[in-house]
Amino acid sequence: MAIATAAVWAHATESGLFTNRNGGLEGRLGLAHVFVDTARGGELALVTGTWPNLQRLVHTGVVATVRRGDDPCAVRQAFDHSPVVEVLEEGAHRLGIRMRYSLYDAANR
Repeated sequence: MAIATAAVWAHATESGLFTNRNGGLEGRLGLAHVFVDTARGGELALVTGTWPNLQRLVHTGVVATVRRGDDPCAVRQAFDHSPVVEVLEEGAHRLGIRMRYSLYDAANR
């Protein structure tokens, strides 16, 4: 019984659950391995490796240019250091998260 329970638990943790990590959430779904970086506005990265030595393969983040009067200004998701990340569903076949963040410029405005 204990061996069967351990096998089911190990499969569940390798196949679609988010794990809280210092500064983010690590998730797995099959071969996909992602990290939601809450210290960078909830940017999503495809990663490889094991915690704490994750290496980014590619990451996504929102960058936009807005105007303040006549001056263009770049705003970024990565400048929001307190995004709200909600886990919607977790399972062996899908992961769902919702991220709410603000776009700030380098001067934190």
